[in-house]
Amino acid sequence: MIINNNWIYIHLHKTGGTWLERGISQSPKHRPLVHLPTHAPLGVIPEQFEHLPAWCVVRNPWDWYVSCWRFSLDHIRANSSIFGVPSGQFTQSHHDAMRINRSLRARIEEGHSFDYEFRSLTEHPRMEVTAYRLEDGLESILKKYVPTANMHPRKVNTSHRDADYRTYYDDDLAELVAKKNARTIERFDYTF
Repeated sequence: MIINNNWIYIHLHKTGGTWLERGISQSPKHRPLVHLPTHAPLGVIPEQFEHLPAWCVVRNPWDWYVSCWRFSLDHIRANSSIFGVPSGQFTQSHHDAMRINRSLRARIEEGHSFDYEFRSLTEHPRMEVTAYRLEDGLESILKKYVPTANMHPRKVNTSHRDADYRTYYDDDLAELVAKKNARTIERFDYTF
């Protein structure tokens, strides 16, 4: 999360936030006054900043789950808890779709969802958050808040996968994601 004189940026997992934070930090006018933990909820914002507008980026939930899962396999660290993948257990192979189906289904049934993350990080009794779709382009989102930003569109902190997110799902799992993330899907007009 970044707080500066003009606004608050809320960094949701796997939504282009590392790239955005680099772009924000390049502009002296928009450098952070307060830099809270990367994925901090609005509830930790010091009261003197609650008057500032807040914004974040959201992502298609089906794509988000695959990205989180792949990232946890590629970078076993804090995000690995999302899918509970111990280091070295999985490797990239043609069995990825079967593996994500098992691990993702278990995590969703336990209650993990993009809807939950979005609400837990962005809901605040005295603040409203403007959300933008990742699919609409990070460059244009960054320019709204940091007009002088001159970022190369190269992705950073990415998850590596060989196929479109849809190939990782069977019909039942796709429907489960739709059910558990209905608010986000409806609000941002996402489709599988």
